[in-house]
Amino acid sequence: CKELIPAHEHQCLNKNDEEWNKLIMEKGSALLSVLNEVDFELHVQEPFFSQLDDGLKTVEGRCAMGNYKRIQSGHLLLFNKCLILEVQDVRHYASFHEMLKMESLAKVLPGVPSIEEGVQIYRNFYSEEKERLNGLYVIMASILSGLSCSGVQKLLGFVETIGTNPESLPPTTSTLLSTFLATHNRHVKGSTLTNGARALSKHINRSSQGYWGALNGNDYEKNRQAVEVINRVMSECIWMNMHTVQPHGCIFEIRTRDGYGARWSGDGIKFIGFLEPYEVDGHSKGWKH
Repeated sequence: CKELIPAHEHQCLNKNDEEWNKLIMEKGSALLSVLNEVDFELHVQEPFFSQLDDGLKTVEGRCAMGNYKRIQSGHLLLFNKCLILEVQDVRHYASFHEMLKMESLAKVLPGVPSIEEGVQIYRNFYSEEKERLNGLYVIMASILSGLSCSGVQKLLGFVETIGTNPESLPPTTSTLLSTFLATHNRHVKGSTLTNGARALSKHINRSSQGYWGALNGNDYEKNRQAVEVINRVMSECIWMNMHTVQPHGCIFEIRTRDGYGARWSGDGIKFIGFLEPYEVDGHSKGWKH
């Protein structure tokens, strides 16, 4: 038997393949990262799936067969294609009767009035012989996410600050790069300098360590150098946040281990600029360090 414990408010968004495809198209990179974290996929019949989804059922019992024996604490389980739970603990019992008695009937089979009736429910799935030969695994788990925004943020490794917006997902990488590469003065004939290169020009002389490199040559060269910088920042990113920063409102921000980073508007349609490592008196120094 295995127990599942809710970690976030959630909503089951995906009930069929069509909805999955729609979400993946809209939030591809974020959702693919989530799915890559899933360790096992299980199916639960109604009404027990809805009870998992509502956080009423926190313990799932299975005969100790096949892949079920590999489930461990910390693993992520995907139920019915749409609900993610994190395993908190795994216990072993010899029988369903023992499991229901020790783990509390209300946590395993909410609404079932007696242990005897609970055992009969499991008989629909496992024979007495399978129960006797294999024993049971009990999974204790909490709902990590029904693919809610906050659950996705947690799986992506987001930090949480005072201004964090838990209901926002990061823009796709393609959107971020598209706005970074957009022409800064698109209404000026012949202008080819990108938003990214323009922003980089403000930071070249701020880092005494030379983090930003050089920005030389014509617009083509400057644009190329800016792409190298943003690719490095993205690949070295260890910190992400969707939070409110005035005067921009909700923004998406990434930072490296050394504190260098970049910001976009929350929807990704505007590249705001690069970031220096945070210092208490950074603004008064013009962020030079």
